[in-house]
Amino acid sequence: KSKTMKPLTFLLFLTISIQLTAQQTKIVKTPLTKADYMEKSKNQKKGAMILLIGGGLMFTVGATISYSNSLQNLFNFTEKNQKSTKASDMIAIIGGGCMLGSIPLFVASSKNKKLAYAVSTSLKMETRSIIGQTTLHNKNYPALAIRLSL
Repeated sequence: KSKTMKPLTFLLFLTISIQLTAQQTKIVKTPLTKADYMEKSKNQKKGAMILLIGGGLMFTVGATISYSNSLQNLFNFTEKNQKSTKASDMIAIIGGGCMLGSIPLFVASSKNKKLAYAVSTSLKMETRSIIGQTTLHNKNYPALAIRLSL
């Protein structure tokens, strides 16, 4: 009995601990303001530029080294030159990937910039009908309006 109880007890505690750590918390989403969208757009554009310029430099350096090694390999084929060419090819491929990876960031930056200009907030007066003892009353109250044009 004792030998079978240990694994079952362990599985029971494991199941309980997984459920306890997997609980979701309630996240309250607040609408983003124009400044938030502009900041997000600026950061995305900065990241895209870093990827584009860095990837371009990596691609250029890798391709240049690979080209010079391929010319040397025509006349002097050694194991060292072959390994160097493989590394420079990988640098060029990674650089090209970085340059391609900058495209979605540029697109997302543009969309967030458009959203920033589309967001507008205003304070307006709304009317609410309230039933009194014998009549219907209209009561005004201020309301915050956030408009997103998509």
